[in-house]
Amino acid sequence: MSSESNPFTALSEAMVAAVDKAGSATVAVNARRRLPASGVLYTGHLVLTADHVIEREDDISVTLPDGNTVPVSIAGRDPSSDLALLRLGTPVESVAEKAAVPARVGQLVLALGRPGSDGIQASLG
Repeated sequence: MSSESNPFTALSEAMVAAVDKAGSATVAVNARRRLPASGVLYTGHLVLTADHVIEREDDISVTLPDGNTVPVSIAGRDPSSDLALLRLGTPVESVAEKAAVPARVGQLVLALGRPGSDGIQASLG
């Protein structure tokens, strides 16, 4: 079986493409004492992350996919939904895209994170 007709190779290549695309909108959030967390560039000025990772109100930054670290401020927090929005001082171009179709229970999920300066990480489940 050639690599072009192998469904596992095709799935693997599709996952690589998805990580490349979504990874360009995934940032490291530096808002706690130890390791950074991950966030998503929701719009050109906003990063969506988990509220529980915001352990301080000042001196918060995000590390962008290109490796640059930029300061952010808290735009909003909702502990009941565990969501927080961080505001970038300068807009970025690469933002997450809305899915073309809604997710369904039982679908495979490719989860991405940028837990530091080592780059993007992905897991399938």
